[in-house]
Amino acid sequence: KEILRSKKNPKVIEIGGGLGRNAIYARRLGINDYTIVDIPITSLAQGNFLMRTIGSDNISLSGEGQDDSNKIKLISPKEFLESNIEYDLVLNVDSMTEISIEDAKKYIQKIRECTRLFLSINHEENVFTIKQLINSTSNSFSKTRYPHWMMKGYAEELYEFSK
Repeated sequence: KEILRSKKNPKVIEIGGGLGRNAIYARRLGINDYTIVDIPITSLAQGNFLMRTIGSDNISLSGEGQDDSNKIKLISPKEFLESNIEYDLVLNVDSMTEISIEDAKKYIQKIRECTRLFLSINHEENVFTIKQLINSTSNSFSKTRYPHWMMKGYAEELYEFSK
């Protein structure tokens, strides 16, 4: 919410959203245009949890479209990678450094295309880090980087890409 304070109706996408709790908290803070991109089995769990928590009328499942800015939208990686939608913020917590580096590079390239702001909270002890990934794919960005205050071994990084 603080990062997006200057945006009237911010549009956020989270890559790897777990059960969808961040989407619920964002909604409580007034961020209603929220999308989660995840693999099918996790998306199934997200849909179940979110529909039971905030009601099925507030959720749009993969394939149902991304037009309703008041619904939490659940989409597949393919839908995300092939879309032309722009976001005010892309969020990734505890997942991108756990997939293959080839897939992670595809995500980073897409992130650079669809946003100026990327917030990453990821472990620093995996095969690669977000910092290494960004440095290998881009040279036009600024960032803030801190040890995460709640999770030892994690870095909280905010990248701002030039457009």
